[in-house]
Amino acid sequence: MYTKPILIFLILVCGTSLLGQTRLESEEYAVYASVLKSIYEHNRDTYSNKSEFVIINQTMIDPEVEMPSEKKYRSLINDFNRANLFSAVIERNFPPGEYSETYHLVSQAEIDELNEKGRIEYKQRFAKDRLDPTIINPGGVRYTVFFEKYPESSGYYSPSRVGFSGQHAVVQVKGDLGWRGFSRFYLLKKLNGEWQITNFGGIEWIS
Repeated sequence: MYTKPILIFLILVCGTSLLGQTRLESEEYAVYASVLKSIYEHNRDTYSNKSEFVIINQTMIDPEVEMPSEKKYRSLINDFNRANLFSAVIERNFPPGEYSETYHLVSQAEIDELNEKGRIEYKQRFAKDRLDPTIINPGGVRYTVFFEKYPESSGYYSPSRVGFSGQHAVVQVKGDLGWRGFSRFYLLKKLNGEWQITNFGGIEWIS
């Protein structure tokens, strides 16, 4: 008796999910490029390697980041929330820019696998090193497995989809850089055809 309504519901849900998996807009990649350029410039001051970007190929948001609540940003945040109802696939469509010689798109499953291998190796090294009183830092570095595969990277990054309102945009980017990291929102404004960061905020951590 309820077959038809249930079928319609399933079609709507699946159809909406598929829409969420469509290709990102070119303007979203332009916003990503501006933010990555800023991060890259900071990384080059901090790291001696090339600071290549490793980017998770599925958009995601961090609910712990407090987004701007001012009334002037209401429509912008509303569009951000709408855009991020479903994640989208990130492809190799970043425009050229001074934000890394190259970048790698990887799945969350690969990151989880590398982190798990690193955790196991660290645990084994720690158990062995703690028996030697001359070793000051038992276990050494936790993140060797990831950086063995991506030696020129500074860590890996997870961007959200972008919210737009007129000439303004907002995006979240989470960066896991091994022993430290951040999760931020970036506010941008389009000036002379280019997206420029006007403000950012969020959380930082050291492990």
